[in-house]
This record gives sequence, structure tokens and C-alpha cells, in this order.
Amino acid sequence: MFAADAKRFALVEFYLVAAACLVMALAPELGWGPLLLAAIPWFARLFWARLPFRKTYLDLPLLLFVLTAFIGVWAAYNAETALHKFYLILGAVLFFYSLANQPEANRWIIVLSLGGFGALTTAIFLWVTDWGQFQADLGLIQAAGRLLGHLQPGGAGGGETLRKMFSANMAGGVDALLLPLTAAAALHFRGEQAKSRLYLSLALLIFLAFGLLLSSSRAAWGATLLGLAVLGGWLHPKTAPHFSRKLVLLGVPAALILLGLLLPPALAATFSTPASPVTEVSSFASRIRIAGDTVFLIGDFPFTGGGLGSFPGLYSQYMLVIPYFIYSYSHNFYLDLALEQGIAGLALWVGITLLAAARLKSGPGRAPGGRESSLVSGAIYASLVILLTHGIADDPVYAGSWGLILLFALPGLAVSTIPESELAFVKSKAVLAGGALLAVIALGAGVVFFNPLRAAWQADLGAVRMSRLQLANWPTGEWETVEDARQYAPTAADFERALEANPANRTANYRLGLIRMGEQNFQDAVPYLERAYAVSPGHRGVRKTLGYCYVWLGEFDRAEALLQAFPEARPEMEAYRWWWQTQGRDDLSAKAGTMVERLSPTSQIQSEQ
Repeated sequence: MFAADAKRFALVEFYLVAAACLVMALAPELGWGPLLLAAIPWFARLFWARLPFRKTYLDLPLLLFVLTAFIGVWAAYNAETALHKFYLILGAVLFFYSLANQPEANRWIIVLSLGGFGALTTAIFLWVTDWGQFQADLGLIQAAGRLLGHLQPGGAGGGETLRKMFSANMAGGVDALLLPLTAAAALHFRGEQAKSRLYLSLALLIFLAFGLLLSSSRAAWGATLLGLAVLGGWLHPKTAPHFSRKLVLLGVPAALILLGLLLPPALAATFSTPASPVTEVSSFASRIRIAGDTVFLIGDFPFTGGGLGSFPGLYSQYMLVIPYFIYSYSHNFYLDLALEQGIAGLALWVGITLLAAARLKSGPGRAPGGRESSLVSGAIYASLVILLTHGIADDPVYAGSWGLILLFALPGLAVSTIPESELAFVKSKAVLAGGALLAVIALGAGVVFFNPLRAAWQADLGAVRMSRLQLANWPTGEWETVEDARQYAPTAADFERALEANPANRTANYRLGLIRMGEQNFQDAVPYLERAYAVSPGHRGVRKTLGYCYVWLGEFDRAEALLQAFPEARPEMEAYRWWWQTQGRDDLSAKAGTMVERLSPTSQIQSEQ
């Protein structure tokens, strides 16, 4: 009786949490209300001690991750947006536990349900996409999209919000992530008597593959091929033993994570230039540029993060130096997470993921439940490879609201495959020794790099204050001015303290330069901006701001050398020529006009000759 109760209760908990997360994603105006639905099973456990709850070895890092998300709410310039994302992260953690609590009897029902989530995502994507305007990479897909457009009754459904939420990149990423799990379900039900579940899993698999194809996401395609190859290797008798080794279980995801963190800035330094238009995101170079720029932003908020949902304003204001919306995320999962929740938030997610991967087991003889346990473990591992690979070029599970439910889904499934007797985290001598070694390394780094770290902390606090002050009503569509210098006094004090500890701190120098620029104190702004430029000559925001500062000081040669690579500089100078006149600064309007002529295509051709 108890086993039957546990099975039913676990299923009810899963569907309640899933429903709460999806409602929160679709109806942000409800706030935290849907979380009450997700919390019902937790309240039930208070009154019925027989209901199971599994303590896991991931409880502490999950709690700490939620703490970094809460700090992200404090740091964010838009509290409403940040709170909504925080509620979704709480929902993702509850979803983890709803998966971790599943008994083996529910395993394939849960996998099919996840496939159903992917099918729902695909269906909404197909419904809301304007196929008449959709641009695909292949002509065949373009033609299929045009045909779908004709079949849509009344054209594309939903509104602009739904179209952004269910973009091709997001739908393709979710489909790719769930394909191995759905394929494993089809393999499982192939040997079952109930053919209806086999047909359902095959239908889901075909529909997910169709959605993935229609998304025209090359990054998702490549990640899926790699993940399916991993699943094949996991299940093949000759290669399966290799996946039982910790070196492989941990090495593959660790390598993918390192690629996601190190590859974009390295490629940005090689391939990306400011010459590509800021509105372009379809090309390889432009995406690499955005990722490289995001690394600079992460350096502004290494401890606290820039705040949940804060990428759009931070990137526009401090990297592109424009007062309007352009991009909602960096197209890199790891960088998005590090920017919004700090380096600690990223490290915790990585730790949770690697700890989950390390406990998976392959091979019929190496896992309780034999082949079936190995099958689901292999599907989880393959989906993890897809998530980590796709995360290098896009972000379907953190940047948007719909995919956030899957943030800890794979670790939750991984925990559900572990027998109860193995769930406890054993404090072995090796673990204690490793923890002590990390503590010693951290302490040594703190002593050796005390001043740079103190400067980074002060600059981080100042950057949070400044973004909350400047971006409170963002986007304004107007360039920032400092009408009351007293508002910026605490922020400037943070930056001054940072420079006392480390005069070369880029964040403090750049932000103090921006404050002086806003005060129209261009002469005092230049030294700060020049120091920031000397430290980070590849920082787009620093270079552009310094160039503009030179314009207002009449140093046109130096300004031209910095600004000629920015396509938006000339039209912005034309706008400044008008704007300065409205501010009663005819002198600066004339300088903007001079710079317009110097940045004109004719002038650039003559200078090249």
C-alpha cells in the first residue's frame, strides 16, 4: 500500500510543480502565486510522515544557488523582472525534487511526460511563428515554413511576447535536449506489451525531430548529433564500459563547460571587430562579439552578478552605449548565468551538474535494474551533452522563462536513478582533504591578490549602485545625463575606494569616466577612460565612450582613430548635433557636426588613399 501511495504521490507532485512553472512562465502577472500549487506536496509531507522525501547530496549546492539568485534580485535594476525570474528558479529547484523523488516504477511515465513538454513547446512554436517572415538556413526548410504559414488559420497566433518566448532558438534547444530521453522511451517500450506507449513515444520523437528541423538552429542540430552519438556509444557493448569510468563521465561535460567559457572570448579576440552593425546577430562574428563583450560585463560584477534578467540594459548601456533595447541575452548559457548570478552562481550550477553526471552508471551489469537503468542513464548523459554543447552558442534554459523549468531537470533525473542507500554524501577522507586543499588555495589567493580582490569588490558594489540608478526606467530612448551629482556620490565613493586599492581597475575607471561624462565634465573624464582603455582596449563601451569624449573636447584626430570602426558612430553624431542644440550647447553641436563629416564614407575613403 505504501509503495502504491508513494508512486501516485510522486506523480501528482511532478505534475503540480510542472503546471506551476508553466503557468508562471506564461502569466508573470500572477507573481509567486503559482508556487503555492507547487508547494502543496511539501505541506502534505508535514501531516503525513509516510510520504517519501529524498535527501540528496545536491541539497546544499542547490540551496546556495538559490541564495545567489536572491542576491541577483537585490542587484537587478528591474526588481519586477528579477523577482519573476527568481520565482521561476525556485520552480526549477522544486522541479528537481519532483524528479529526484520519483520511484523506479514512474521512470518511463516521467520521461514520456518530458517528451510531452517538448511537444507542447514545438506546437506553440509552430503556432506563433510568422512563417511568412521566417528565415531558414536551408531552402527546403524555408519552403516547409511557407507551407505551414498557409496552413495556419488566420495567420500566426499569439502576440509578440509569445513569439519572443517561443523563438526558434528556444524551441530547437528544448527539442534537442529532450530527444535522447524520448528516444530511450521508444527503445524501452519496444519490448513492452502495451504498444500504445510505444506509438506515443515514437510520435513524440518524430514531432520533436520535426520541431528541431523547422527551428533551423544549426547549433542545436550539431549538439543533437553529438548527443545521439554519445547515447549510441553508451548502449553499444564494446564502448559502454568506457562510460563507467569517472574520467569519461566527468571529463566530457567538464571539457564542454570549459569550451563554453573560454572559446567565445578567444574567438572574439580573433574574429570579431566593432565594424559589424550592433543590430546584427545572425552571423558567427556578431554572436562571438556579443559573447566576448559579455565577458567584460561579467568582470564588472564578479561577486554579486549584475542581477536576474539584467542583461538587456547592462549590455546596451555599458557595452554598446545606447539607450534602447537590442539583445535580451548573450547567446551563451554559461556567460548569461555568470553575468546574472555572479561567478559563484555559475560555479554552483557546474558543480551540481558534474556531481550528477559522476553518479550515472552504464552497462547492463553495472547498474541496479540492468539494461533499463543503463538506458535511462545513457539518455540523461546524452541530453546533458546536448545541453552543454548547445549552451556554447545559445541559451534555451536560462535566458527565457519557458525553458527555465529544465535548469535542474537532468540532475533531478540522475538522482532518481540512484538507490536510496547511495544517496547520502559520504564525508570520506578524500573529500575532506579536497575541501581543505581548496580552502588553502582560496586563502592563499586572497592573501596574494588582496588589493585587486578588494578593488574588484568595491567596484562590483559601485557598478550595482550605478546600474540601479541609471537603468531604473530603462529603456528611456535618451542619452544619460547627471542632473544631480549628489545622487552619484555613494557610487563614485565606491569606485574611488576601488582605485585606492588598485588604480588599474577597469570597472572603476570606466564608470567614473561615465559619471564625469554625464556631468559634462569631459576634461576630468578623459584620464579615467584612458586608464580603462589601456587595461582593456577591446572593451567596446570604453573605446566608444573615450572616442566621444575626445569629440566633445575637440580632439578630432584621436576621436576618429577610435570611432571610425563603429558603424553607428556617424548616425549617432548626427543625432547628437540636434540633441546638443536642444540642450543649449551650440558649441558641442558644432563639434558633433564636424565629426559627422570626418566619419562620412567619403572622408574615410580619402583617408585610406
